[in-house]
Amino acid sequence: MVLMQRYFLNLLSLFQVAIVMTDGKSQDSVVAPARLFRQRQIKCYAVGIGHKYNRRQLLQIAAGDRRHVLTAGFRNLRSIVGTIGRRACRGETRPSFKKDL
Repeated sequence: MVLMQRYFLNLLSLFQVAIVMTDGKSQDSVVAPARLFRQRQIKCYAVGIGHKYNRRQLLQIAAGDRRHVLTAGFRNLRSIVGTIGRRACRGETRPSFKKDL
């Protein structure tokens, strides 16, 4: 049992992912929280929803990795769920997905 617990704890430490969804510009800096994610080796995906998100902040949240930035309109948000799942859960890193707003 102890061996199994160690195995699962090791898996948890390997696959830490955060998905940040926003429909607007942050009122404070996103740089410090994004840095904390990187320091803790947490892969962060940033999802901009609608028209009022700030692309620069999305890139900052995603540690500058365009492959970890996704955008969608409110009506077609459901269409990117599969993409988020593939990238976050399987580590897939295809070119950035951009759905027409």
